[in-house]
Amino acid sequence: MNEELYSLVFDRLNDAGLPAEVEAVVLAACEGPEELAKQLGGQRPPSVRSSTASRAPLPGIFLKSLEVQGFRGIGERTTLELLEGPGLTLIVGRNGSGKSSLAEALEYAFTGSNRRWEGRGSQSHWMDGWRNLHFDGSTEIRAHLAVEGSAASRSVVWTWPAGSELRGGRRTMEGDGLGPEPDPDWKDALSSFRPFLSYNELGGMLEGRPVDLYRALCAGLGLEELDEVQEELRKTRLDFSGRVKQAREALQPILRGLAELDDPRAQACLEALRGPRWDLESVETIAAGTSAEHGEEIEMLRRLRAWDGPEPERIEALCGWLRQADRDCRSIAGSEAEKDLAAADLLERALELYESHGDQACPVCGVGALDESWREAGATRVKELRERAERVRVVRSAADGVRREARDYFGTRPSILDQASETLPGIDLRAVGRAYDAWLRKKEIEALEQLAAHIEASGKSLAEALQLVRDGAAAELDRRQSAWQPLARDLAGWLPAARDAVEVEARVPVLETAWKWFKDTTGEIQSRRFRPISSKASQVWSLLRRRSNVDLREICLSGTGSHGRVDLEVTVDGRESAALGVMSQGELFSLALSLFLPRATRPESPFRFLVIDDPVQSMDPVRVDGLARVLEEIAATRQVIVFTHDARLSESVRRLDIEARIVEVIREPDSKVELRPYSDPVARYLEDARALILTENLPDGARRRAVPVLCRMALEAACDEALRRRWMAEGRNYLEVEKALESSPKLFERAALVFSSNRDRPDDVHARLRNIGLWAVETFQKCNRGSHAKLDEDLMALVRNVEKLAEKLRRAR
Repeated sequence: MNEELYSLVFDRLNDAGLPAEVEAVVLAACEGPEELAKQLGGQRPPSVRSSTASRAPLPGIFLKSLEVQGFRGIGERTTLELLEGPGLTLIVGRNGSGKSSLAEALEYAFTGSNRRWEGRGSQSHWMDGWRNLHFDGSTEIRAHLAVEGSAASRSVVWTWPAGSELRGGRRTMEGDGLGPEPDPDWKDALSSFRPFLSYNELGGMLEGRPVDLYRALCAGLGLEELDEVQEELRKTRLDFSGRVKQAREALQPILRGLAELDDPRAQACLEALRGPRWDLESVETIAAGTSAEHGEEIEMLRRLRAWDGPEPERIEALCGWLRQADRDCRSIAGSEAEKDLAAADLLERALELYESHGDQACPVCGVGALDESWREAGATRVKELRERAERVRVVRSAADGVRREARDYFGTRPSILDQASETLPGIDLRAVGRAYDAWLRKKEIEALEQLAAHIEASGKSLAEALQLVRDGAAAELDRRQSAWQPLARDLAGWLPAARDAVEVEARVPVLETAWKWFKDTTGEIQSRRFRPISSKASQVWSLLRRRSNVDLREICLSGTGSHGRVDLEVTVDGRESAALGVMSQGELFSLALSLFLPRATRPESPFRFLVIDDPVQSMDPVRVDGLARVLEEIAATRQVIVFTHDARLSESVRRLDIEARIVEVIREPDSKVELRPYSDPVARYLEDARALILTENLPDGARRRAVPVLCRMALEAACDEALRRRWMAEGRNYLEVEKALESSPKLFERAALVFSSNRDRPDDVHARLRNIGLWAVETFQKCNRGSHAKLDEDLMALVRNVEKLAEKLRRAR
């Protein structure tokens, strides 16, 4: 929002006494949709409230000149010199001469766009023609400005390198001898006091729906941003309310499904979702299956489904090792190796006895003696015996290892047998308990073969019992999950919307309050801003409505946003009527001008100039006179620049003796545009006649036929001007004047109208011409005769006499 409007809102907000949260939302909305979203999302730091009303206003600026090169219909550089300061300048020329290119260049210099192009994105040809086809160099727009209170001038410059696109242009601000200057911040001023009005903008202002007129007028008043902020608050409020409503509506079928399901998880979710505040954390935990409180049976079923028991491959391997060890043990029973091992064991004990008690009699036979020589011989003997008995040791060690591994495989009674309920449908844990008891009952069996047989028998029974438990748990889990899982998925899918609804629901009352306050404030600001505009518009209309039976008494803005409208109090011949339905196109144009001009000429505007393109179209002649008077009044304090191809405005300016500078735009081949002081029709015809006389290589016969024709046209133009001036001064209807001229195509008839107001009295023409002088009679006759046959006269002398006679006709009474 521009600073002026922000200040207006801020000042009213300061006195409103709204809650701080509402104030923050209003200020954020004024700064744009992104800032509003941040504020509502808790991502915006606390607003620092400060009014911008004290900001120094921009200095006033006038236009000094405009240079255009390679833009639109202008090829080589063309310079439009302007008289800086208040005054009226008319830029005239035929359609296609380059007038609108100059107007659009001025508009682009300040705004970086053209209203004529806006809204035509799908019609690329409107944009494709921005660069002139006959110019290959860089494109440039250079608007030279005069700044009030400063001797130095400034220039707004746009440049585009050759071959670049429109968006590749570069804008700079330059000062005389000062180097690049900071770019003035005209954005807000352009929004509030836009000084440019194009023909299509003028014509489209009053077309379309009532709300379109309201929006166009608000834009013209620089108030459209108020409606934009209000609309953003309204849409955000509806969006937040809608998100809460959608979340609650989406929950209803889920609640019905939960109520129909006999599952502790469903009941827990129902409890969490009762009441105005939802316990979404509990719902998420339950739906995700991570709740210990409401998923005990499910978790137990999952454990039972994954319960591991004796593995057949492992049982088979253990039994094979046990039986192999048993065979190895039997193979060494009673063998010499076994005896050697026993003897080695006995001899080692004797050696230990000797080491402890020294020499002594043999404790076995009582005859031999245990001494040092015996010890040495005994040690050697033990070594020999051990070497011969090594296989026995290895076999016995392997058997012990296999026995320990088999016993360890039995494990202990699983705790799940004590934790799981024996009443779970379809699952018989008692059979598993019995199988485990049998598995563990003979865990201490020493005999290898018996141990292997026990493992095979009890392991098989246990594996079968466990498989039944796993199958039953899987079936029960599938039964329960098939009913719960769709609801769990629905809950999981609903949760993001539910969290969003919980977050935004608390902000709906804040948005409601902010929107209602801003709506009321917008209406109050619009009424206050529009009151002087309405009064001034009525004054302008009174000048533009010349001889119209439509009287515009009052213009009011009512409503706001999408419900806004413009109430026009109109009477037709003193009776109230619907405004737009009874107005002609010319009257609509006049009304649009009446609304544009007061806004653009407000004292606060830094733009001391107005640029209007083709305002005359669809206006009848008498209304053109009114427009000339309006422009004259505005030009007393503003620099008014009007582009038009309609000669009626310049003719009215001359006839009404309104001070104005008129510049003619002439387009030559290859987009060469020439600007020259505009001469009246009489002068133009005579200039063309002189040019023909001086043109070399022109056949003399053609010259002597064409020059008299131009001279006759000059006299006809002089008669037209004289008749319009006199009859309009007498109060006659302009249409009456034009009809009289249209019905009098001959020069004698036009002159008769001037001299006697009766085209059927040619004698009056001869008499009045003789009063002027014999030369006047001869000149008049030569122009008539020479336009039908070759004239053998001094052509330059003829032109001089025609010039004198035309001046006499202009002053005729």
